[in-house]
Amino acid sequence: MRLSVLKSLKSKGLLAFSIFLLLGGFSFPVSAVEDSDCIKNGGKALCISPSLSKWGYRLCDNTGSYLYRVAAWCEVKGGTWTSSNGCRGSGPITDSNYVELAMAFTQKVDNLCGVDRPSLPGWGEVAKTYNCNGAELTYENGHELSSGQRFRVNGYKHSSSGACDKAGDGETIFVSRSRKLECPDDFKMRTNKQGNKECFKILEAPMGPKENGAGDCTKNPSEGEPIRIATGNMYHVDTDIVGVLPLIRTYNSSLGYWRFNFETKLYIFGNQISLHLGDGKVYNFVQTDNGWQSDADVFHQLKAIDEADSKWLVTFSNNRQAWFNESGKITKQQWLDGRALLYQYQGHTTTVADNNGNTLVLTFNEAQQLIEAQLNNNYQVSYQYDEQKRLTTVTYPGDKTRRFHYENEQFPNHLTSVTDRRGVRSLVWEYDDKGRAIVSELANGKERYSLIYGDQQTTVTNPLGKKTTYYFKNYHGVFNVTKVEGHTSANCAAANKEYEYFDNGLLKSKTDWQGVKTTYQYNDRGLVTEKTEAAGTPQARTITTQWHYQYSFPVIISEPGKLISYEYSNTGKLLSQTISDPNTQINIVSIDDYDGDGISNEREKELGTSFESDDTDNDGLSDSWELNNNTDPLKNESKLDLDNDGFTTEQELVLGRNPVKKEVVKELRVIADSKQDWPTNGEQGKRGWYYGYFDYEKDEDKQFQQGDFTQLESQYWTGDKWDLSKSGAPYLEIGKNNFIPSGPYGNRTNEHWPVRRWVSPYTGIIEVTWLTHKITYDKGNGFTGKFYLNSKLYDQQVVLKDDFKGNSKTHRLSVTEGDVLDFAISPEGLDGSHRNSWDHGDLYISISAVERAKNQSTQPINLADSKKDWSVIGEQGQNGWYYGYFDYENDKDKIFLPSEFIPFATQYWTGDKWDLSKSGAPYLEIGKNNFIPSGPYGIRTNEHWPVRRWVSMYNGMLEIRWLTHKITYSQGNGFTGKFYLNGKLINQQLILKDDFKGNTKTRRITVSKGDILDFAISPEGNDGSHRNSWDHGDLYIAIDAIPSINTSK
Repeated sequence: MRLSVLKSLKSKGLLAFSIFLLLGGFSFPVSAVEDSDCIKNGGKALCISPSLSKWGYRLCDNTGSYLYRVAAWCEVKGGTWTSSNGCRGSGPITDSNYVELAMAFTQKVDNLCGVDRPSLPGWGEVAKTYNCNGAELTYENGHELSSGQRFRVNGYKHSSSGACDKAGDGETIFVSRSRKLECPDDFKMRTNKQGNKECFKILEAPMGPKENGAGDCTKNPSEGEPIRIATGNMYHVDTDIVGVLPLIRTYNSSLGYWRFNFETKLYIFGNQISLHLGDGKVYNFVQTDNGWQSDADVFHQLKAIDEADSKWLVTFSNNRQAWFNESGKITKQQWLDGRALLYQYQGHTTTVADNNGNTLVLTFNEAQQLIEAQLNNNYQVSYQYDEQKRLTTVTYPGDKTRRFHYENEQFPNHLTSVTDRRGVRSLVWEYDDKGRAIVSELANGKERYSLIYGDQQTTVTNPLGKKTTYYFKNYHGVFNVTKVEGHTSANCAAANKEYEYFDNGLLKSKTDWQGVKTTYQYNDRGLVTEKTEAAGTPQARTITTQWHYQYSFPVIISEPGKLISYEYSNTGKLLSQTISDPNTQINIVSIDDYDGDGISNEREKELGTSFESDDTDNDGLSDSWELNNNTDPLKNESKLDLDNDGFTTEQELVLGRNPVKKEVVKELRVIADSKQDWPTNGEQGKRGWYYGYFDYEKDEDKQFQQGDFTQLESQYWTGDKWDLSKSGAPYLEIGKNNFIPSGPYGNRTNEHWPVRRWVSPYTGIIEVTWLTHKITYDKGNGFTGKFYLNSKLYDQQVVLKDDFKGNSKTHRLSVTEGDVLDFAISPEGLDGSHRNSWDHGDLYISISAVERAKNQSTQPINLADSKKDWSVIGEQGQNGWYYGYFDYENDKDKIFLPSEFIPFATQYWTGDKWDLSKSGAPYLEIGKNNFIPSGPYGIRTNEHWPVRRWVSMYNGMLEIRWLTHKITYSQGNGFTGKFYLNGKLINQQLILKDDFKGNTKTRRITVSKGDILDFAISPEGNDGSHRNSWDHGDLYIAIDAIPSINTSK
């Protein structure tokens, strides 16, 4: 039964992974099945929309029924006609050949030497015709969709001169096309109460699929907005109500409809029970002598109970429990932390209440579709559906709407795009002829991912054009990655090249791109008991874990040289956590270190230091450092000269020096200077300098990359400068003290950017100072200087038409020998135009090595400072800083990721700050000395987090110091500062509503060039609420390099 269904679905062009929905059934009279019997309405029938067949075409003429004409149609289609056998061997009529066939028929049947190509009308009604040839489309079950065309083919005969130019006969041709709605095998078609065609099938139990919704990032990865790579299932998650009782919707293209998070339900069929979750996943249980059993890869537990309102209990692998009544409706959920939800059903209303007095009231229509949700009798969301029962509109307070579009003709229930509350089609998907998602992109084609499916393999092309191929194997209805080829990634499945699994689908081993293998062993609850890194090598390292007998919590973790033990309460709350030496059994450190400074809370109490701040005296020196260097962690020594070398502690920290040790530091050594190194003879490569241009006009993506640099050839050297065209356009010049960018002006269309390139012969930290300004006239519209490191835009500055001074900009960054620094001049001015008239300028660049004495310790060198680096003109990218926000309200999983950072567009710059909405909600601001997070308040529902981003151009260790606090009013409920590295939450601090001082947090991390540090402010306060009223604050960030001793020259 299962295999026949799979073949049927494949032949009908339906989703290949629908096999998990269709595990058999029995015939049922059409009259006995009502719309409400569909699974999505609470019944036991699988109901899906019919698909459309391909068009079938027929060609006819209107000259009566004559066999010679029937024969002519057969022969122009490549067939052979005989009166006894009719037409044999003829080809099909298609959309691409019916015109040519009509022309060939006319020429043949009327004995013409040539014909004109006809003019085609639009498709209209089907006409009555003769001698028809093509698809006979008659349907017993379906709904026929037909249309036709009528057109004239005119022909020519030979004139007396022998030329084919004499008007001859012609033919009136009729073409008709038809297609139908059809159901897969084992399904029947009916007309539902709304008058629409519907395919249905009664199931013994609606088993599977486990592939719906999100999967394991490593084993079952997704890409884009998200598409499950193995199956092509597109799942989209929206949160309609945020807060104490969130209301979350999940769409799966494999199902063709939405489910809500409250729609957890059991479907009971004798000895089979199917557990349906709100994200579309389905887990199946079968009764055995040992109780209710599921697949080998499922570790949720189901058992029958006998309580007043509940007959079934599900315990999930994450320790959450859910109770269900006799009909399978959920009655209660409970978590280990004490949170609980109760469900009450009355008519068309369901009420969900938590144990803190919050209520969510859900109202349904006759078709059991949610039409209204109301939180605490205040916040209300409504839902509208079309005639096909598809969700089309969600309306939020303030008449804000989110609209959903289903525009795939073959799969009419497939979500193809979303129009957000701004009226922008912000999400778009495309599907193949099997219903699998093949394209995901944001508005205007941004973040485009495309997928090509093969035999248990899929190739993904990311927005940068990089291709990665994933290979899969099916384990109990879930496709796990077994091999990865092509473009690698530090995250998810592409972080390794090979995977092995046990028969139950649990990961057995993974091998990374360096060939290092990690192996795993598990207990019968699917929890890792043994992990061996570098397995099979002398460097092998094994970590073993013992688990709590009841909860999914570790009790003992043992690794070489370390034993970590945990103690929990009866409700699963962590009571203690201790690290010991397994060889001596001596306790060496308590893990209770709230501020992460390496000093236990108990020791901090003895010292009198704060266990909530790693710098108690706020002098820039961590408590741990002060203890190790014999300074006082309780006394602010920032203004003192501790080593009597003439510099205060504060000054020494800025200079990267040890404040308790006298040192002689040779700080900078100039290694390149664009003026001093100028080649008087036009030499390319002198002291690492090269001179060329970027042909913007002919570049496809208009983005400068390292390979787009065109070096100026010797014929363009005039004796004192480079001149791309010594007479006439494109007017591009590079001189020692001047440049001219080429831009459109008058009849000129060309655009070329002058580029100075420096190739580093040095490995270490360098200081780059660059200055550009106008030198002639206060005309034109200005230009933009751009500084790139290895193709990545590191900094830029707009120079106004009358700016004859400019601003010097200085950056410290880490380079290795061969790194490429490009300094380009775009003719783009302040008004956004690229035209160029009299925008002549000068560019000066100085590059110094930051050197250290051989005996100098590795103290910080400041790379970035959120205050000092603040752009007074609203420039993005200055010294690696970017400013934007995280749209928490419209985010699917409410977890911040680097790709979800939205940089501010220029229109949000007010002159001294970024303001997402200059009047009215969402009230999000970022200034030099302030921020305002946006959170729900009153009738406002939006939530946006202000984010400061810094992109590292440094390889090595960094010390991050960050401080946030309130600045206005002792109202509101506070907020939470969050520090992320490449999307991983490194540190966070909760700021109370009356905390106007804050605590400086210090962290040391290792980074590589291109790593992303995000500092976000969530409106979540100490009461757990995300509302925001008067929670204005300030955020300061200092980023210092902790370099190793460098002797490179």
